[in-house]
Amino acid sequence: MDKNSNDHKEKPSTTLPGVVQRVIPSPHPSLPEKAEIEVNGADDLYREIRVVNTLTDEDGNKVGLKKGAEVDVTIEADVKDTIKKEQIVRRKIERCPTPFDVVALLSSAAMMARRAETYPPDTHVIDLAELRQIIWEMQQESEKEAS
Repeated sequence: MDKNSNDHKEKPSTTLPGVVQRVIPSPHPSLPEKAEIEVNGADDLYREIRVVNTLTDEDGNKVGLKKGAEVDVTIEADVKDTIKKEQIVRRKIERCPTPFDVVALLSSAAMMARRAETYPPDTHVIDLAELRQIIWEMQQESEKEAS
């Protein structure tokens, strides 16, 4: 998948480190060899991915990954296919039917913030202060609409 470097810079993305755990030989000549990659930072049940073990080097030659190779797994999307984290939190709060549910959401966010050191460095975890600010802004908006 060849991409223009300008396209890559414009798309929101995250990169996670990974390690090739094994190279899976092709079971049949018509099927490609696969590389199983353990992605650090992914949930336990979804940590391994398998991809066709064919890359292209700088000279245009086809190459394959070796077992133990350290790799970067990049996930990118078009801007139109993403949403700001603040909007996600607002939606969650708006869906809370009772104040108790809002408190539960805040507690959950506080726990996530305490565990933030276990996430990759470019992962954004909304902390309690951000949630309080969002709730305050939503209350202000509600009061303006009511008056």
